[in-house]
Amino acid sequence: MNQEKRNEKLSLSSTSMPSVFNNSGREVPVSSHYGGSDQLRIVEEWNKQTSVIAGHRALTIFAAASIGEMHSQINEVFNGSAAEILADKFLQDGHRAQDFIEEFDEKQVQLLAKHLWGVLEVGASNIGMEVHRPLYPPAIEVKEPIQEPEPFSVRRFLFG
Repeated sequence: MNQEKRNEKLSLSSTSMPSVFNNSGREVPVSSHYGGSDQLRIVEEWNKQTSVIAGHRALTIFAAASIGEMHSQINEVFNGSAAEILADKFLQDGHRAQDFIEEFDEKQVQLLAKHLWGVLEVGASNIGMEVHRPLYPPAIEVKEPIQEPEPFSVRRFLFG
């Protein structure tokens, strides 16, 4: 699968509100299901959550790609350095430098798998937490500020 198709498949198909269904399974327009300000709050929450989910997904993919690049670069450095350092060792104890490089590569692949699994686990958990938030948050009540009484003044008490 080429990169464009993969990106298209990963992208959100739509950020519009999902359909609402009544008890008999028929689609009901959102505006007739919820009152005006309630509908606006739900749509705002939908937009916020879908944006956050898309952000978590993009960040997770970026982090995984960065970790993969880091492992590749480390591998190149190790392979070059190990071959140079161990060039003389081949003659002394019969080991090839390639044996050490293959052992390093095997351990590195296992470590890369652990790192990518950890990134996937954290990214999916963050998306899961966002999905867990309700689309219909409680209304925010605006309370009147409490007026504190003026400090006691002897002058005001005696002279008014």
